[in-house]
Amino acid sequence: MERRWGRAATGAGCPFVLVDPGGRPVGAVGLRPGGEEVTLGCRVVASARGGGAAGAGLAAVADRALRERGVSRPVLHVEPWNTASVRVAERVGFRREGMREGWLRIGGERRDVLVFAPSRRDREAACRTSPAHRPDTSRAPGHDRATGMH
Repeated sequence: MERRWGRAATGAGCPFVLVDPGGRPVGAVGLRPGGEEVTLGCRVVASARGGGAAGAGLAAVADRALRERGVSRPVLHVEPWNTASVRVAERVGFRREGMREGWLRIGGERRDVLVFAPSRRDREAACRTSPAHRPDTSRAPGHDRATGMH
């Protein structure tokens, strides 16, 4: 978490905390800018896995990035062995596009990752319904009632 907050302080990323219905933090979704696309990442504590927090968080952050921040392409990188994350990505509407060999460096080792992104149709639909095209006065500035994110 310290690394994620450090990215926010330097502008290299934006972390969102996932909380359970009781308000207890159970994980985080991170958004990292990278040219034409932003990379999303998600971690959930073991005790909260399988409860839907990862999917809800990824969907909310991707939707907000597309609709409110003008992001043209959010992507998710998943190691091929991580079948739970593959299922989460597909469940929230990300489609597998292929593999990037040696793309991710973890502990000094290069790892292959599967690339997932919303379909072009989904991205275009989000852009057509963005606040830039439809005014929304139901929210306080900077606060999203549906996700509780600022």
